[in-house]
Amino acid sequence: GGKWTSYRKMAEDVVDVVCELSNRQNLHSCRTKEYKLFGNRGDIDKFKEKLGKLRIEIETQEHLLKTYGTQALVVVDFIRRYGDDKIHKDYPVLIAEIYYAVEYEFVKCPLDFLVRRVNLGLIDLNGAKDSLQKVASVLKELFGWSDEVYDLKIKEASTLLNKGI
Repeated sequence: GGKWTSYRKMAEDVVDVVCELSNRQNLHSCRTKEYKLFGNRGDIDKFKEKLGKLRIEIETQEHLLKTYGTQALVVVDFIRRYGDDKIHKDYPVLIAEIYYAVEYEFVKCPLDFLVRRVNLGLIDLNGAKDSLQKVASVLKELFGWSDEVYDLKIKEASTLLNKGI
């Protein structure tokens, strides 16, 4: 396990340990740094240029590039479908990103999005609390939650947000 930010070092360490335990030499140096990750920021100028041609606020463009890298243009397709309304007036995070996160990033509950995807729950607890109902409403629609399940998801998320995660 591990996040994208640490998997390369973890992989290198594991290979080194396996080689040491099996009394074998590593045949070549680690090359994980050469592999591009999904949503990487390669050719970012090309993506900035494409995003610049769209009618999206500069702050939102920067947020999309920083958060999604080359996948920002895929998120733009969701913006075209679902609009560019924000989940909170003080942040560039869009409702359309919830749809993207469900389809591409396995978001299943409000905290998956608010904490693990856009980090709002880590940056501004009050902002996350204020955004909770919008996020949960989209998820309710997408997953076909009953009112009871929706209320339970809101309650679970509120409890954790009130504890400061």
